[in-house]
Amino acid sequence: MAAIPVSRPEDVLLFVVRELEHAGRPVAPGYEVPLDALFEDVAQGDASVELNTHIDAAHYHLGWIKLPHAGRDAQLTAAGASRARQLHLPPADRERAQRAVAGVIAERHEPFSRDLRLIQNNHTRRGTLSSSMFAQDVQAKAREELRTRALAAWRVYEQMLAARAMEVGDAFASELNAAIFGAVDAGSDDVRAAVNRSGLDSNRERSLAEVFDAGRRALQNALDLAVLVPPTTVTNVQSDTHLNVFGPVTSLQTGAGSTAHISTPAPDYAQFRESLQALVDALSMATETNAEAVAAVREIALEAIESSKQPTPNPSKLKATLFGLATLVQTLGSAGQAGTLLKAAATALGFPSA
Repeated sequence: MAAIPVSRPEDVLLFVVRELEHAGRPVAPGYEVPLDALFEDVAQGDASVELNTHIDAAHYHLGWIKLPHAGRDAQLTAAGASRARQLHLPPADRERAQRAVAGVIAERHEPFSRDLRLIQNNHTRRGTLSSSMFAQDVQAKAREELRTRALAAWRVYEQMLAARAMEVGDAFASELNAAIFGAVDAGSDDVRAAVNRSGLDSNRERSLAEVFDAGRRALQNALDLAVLVPPTTVTNVQSDTHLNVFGPVTSLQTGAGSTAHISTPAPDYAQFRESLQALVDALSMATETNAEAVAAVREIALEAIESSKQPTPNPSKLKATLFGLATLVQTLGSAGQAGTLLKAAATALGFPSA
């Protein structure tokens, strides 16, 4: 397999896992994986030193791999196999998710067809079936549909990842993006046909590109937020355990004799309010066709701003509000800018950027 970029010890671990899968071996201790591919594209100097630093960290400091032959081969440890389950979906799980995604997309065909019939009937009654207004309405519906399908497909993976308490890093997010939108693209011939029938020959290619770009942006925004706010849940800490936790914590249970020292960054509510106010201002200046969604985003954002001014704001509740807003803004043409502002608001609450 081709080498992957290595910028952290987790990338070394993921390389070993993927090599094992490619060779048809279990992701378990006892099997050697050559590391030569990691060094193929690395010249001497700083890049080589950095790669060796990450390999040494995965070996000596984190205990995820063993290096039995002077560092040129690696074996997974039990700790490494456990950590890999938080970072990597096995092929069997990916296949299950892809089947589920295909089913979710197939279920969207009839609602989309029904919406198209309503648009067609409306323009037939008005005598505008051959007009540019008909084409614009169909293409607007198609953009909305691609956003809906992309987010519905992401939710399949999101539920699977949440059930496994998995983290979504940048590299994993790129893999998910390709897999999810590949399935959306493959299952959306009905959208292509509708756009092709609605437009003029001269602008069909551009119209199709705009429709599918809307879905891609919606998916990318959702993945960006997943990278930004990873799951951090620690439970069932046994007695005589001393645990230091840094960063946002969802839940923590300790037994008798246990101690926990928790350090979390203080939320910057002023920055949080500034980011949401910028979102409200941006929507006020943007030209949006979905007035209902704009009104809902504005109302929820302003309520969150007011909530953050309380003497003791609830960061978890504000975070949940951001997730709700993230879903709403996917229906807007300015979703990209809105997503950036929502990520800034999440960072202000102390949820770290990956």
